[in-house]
Amino acid sequence: MNTYRAFRVTIIALLLTAGLGIFAVKPPPAAASAEVCQQAALGMIVCVEVKGRGGYVREVWGKVIATGPKLKNPGVICNYATKVRISANGNQHYATYENRAPKEQCGLMGGAYNIVPINRTFPKGSYVCTTFFIDGNVQRGSEKCIKLT
Repeated sequence: MNTYRAFRVTIIALLLTAGLGIFAVKPPPAAASAEVCQQAALGMIVCVEVKGRGGYVREVWGKVIATGPKLKNPGVICNYATKVRISANGNQHYATYENRAPKEQCGLMGGAYNIVPINRTFPKGSYVCTTFFIDGNVQRGSEKCIKLT
């Protein structure tokens, strides 16, 4: 009987350990954001990052990274704005958002960014399309879109 009990305790311990192992190696949920970058004029890399989950968009980041030596100086990338357009299949328009840096505000050494708060749910499959501007309304890079899945 003691052998049976020891065997039973061992089996239970193994099952519990195996069960915990399954939970320990289970990957975390997929990241709730997506980012796309492109090379732009004057040695800039322009990036768009959508933060949210599924059809919910918490915020959109418009970023410019200065790679050219001239642009790495503070005060070169100024008066920047991020414009966001959300639509379904590029046709049905849902909303437009914009965030502009305060007039005469310049990015730091290496680049600049804007955060556009959205806090809204859109139908899955919608597109979040974003454009980054500097010096008022000078577009940097083309409009980039990220599909909500």
